[in-house]
Amino acid sequence: MKTFATDENNDLYIDARGNLAILTGINACALCSESAIGVLRNEMPYQYDEGMPLMETAFLVYKPAAFEAAARNQLLKVDHVTGVSKFFAEVIENNLSYTATIATDFGETVING
Repeated sequence: MKTFATDENNDLYIDARGNLAILTGINACALCSESAIGVLRNEMPYQYDEGMPLMETAFLVYKPAAFEAAARNQLLKVDHVTGVSKFFAEVIENNLSYTATIATDFGETVING
């Protein structure tokens, strides 16, 4: 598995060799998993029914169980993700954050968003 790496601002960046930075293996899987949770349903023009139902589960009214179920479902759609062993989400001062432990073909990792 490969994907473009992003910095703390979620921007692509150039590596030490002057190329676009690339992630592979478990690091690529983790970044793709974080992205899967961040994609709003109806946001992708060619996969209109895909993505997180964030308006219904987090933004309009926070529904913890519905948000967790949707997040787990999205994570399991990511290539090489084989399971979600832990998931925790909370809202503090109108900021939603989550931590998930995912099992992948490359090993286990923790993602945050």
